[in-house]
Amino acid sequence: MTSTVPPQQPTRRPDATGPAVSTAAPDDATSAMTIVPQQRSAPFVPGATQAPASGPGSVRISGLVPSAPAHAARPGAGLIGAVAAGVLAILGVAAAIAIGFATTGTSPAPVATPVAPPAPSTSQLLAQWRDGGGLQHLTTISGDLTSVGEAASRYDVSGMMSACYSLQNDIESAQAFTPVPDVQVQSSWSAALASGARSAAYCVAGAQQLDPDLINMSTTEMNDMTSHLDDATARLNSINGI
Repeated sequence: MTSTVPPQQPTRRPDATGPAVSTAAPDDATSAMTIVPQQRSAPFVPGATQAPASGPGSVRISGLVPSAPAHAARPGAGLIGAVAAGVLAILGVAAAIAIGFATTGTSPAPVATPVAPPAPSTSQLLAQWRDGGGLQHLTTISGDLTSVGEAASRYDVSGMMSACYSLQNDIESAQAFTPVPDVQVQSSWSAALASGARSAAYCVAGAQQLDPDLINMSTTEMNDMTSHLDDATARLNSINGI
């Protein structure tokens, strides 16, 4: 006669609150047991945005991750490149106008006798203006423009802003200097300085605010400055018979 042993019932401690734990010995089919930790859902965080992340329970919290800046780290590369191109154009014209002043002859020599000297020619007056500081202003402004162009070619916004500050100050000094002793040259020179001053102001503001529109306006004024310097050069060449 074969006796039947009833299956052993799970036992529970009187003070236990968890599920009953079986004390029966495992059979061969269940002798290997893998413990899998329970997956926890992410805690609710006010303002959090749930998004399918790489792992379970991931939470993306809006407001803690810095948002992208409203403007790029620098204005459009094409616009800054346009500044560099505009500077090269001005430098070419500035060199031409410097040559124009250089070929206007010499300043009138002082007269030792009390006899009234002949009236100096326009060419002599222009040479006097050139030698008396006019050419130095042109050279200084050209140097500032070179610095602006070099910074723009490196996409160095900070360096471009600094160079435009210098350009702004040196143009103001040139505007306060003695007018060119020729009406047409002075008109073109004055207009060129006015355009250059606006260009420098837009350049500084555009670099400070990283605003491509202001950089574009600076380039437009720079092109106008080039045009006015072209007119001044043409007048000088006319005076010099070139």
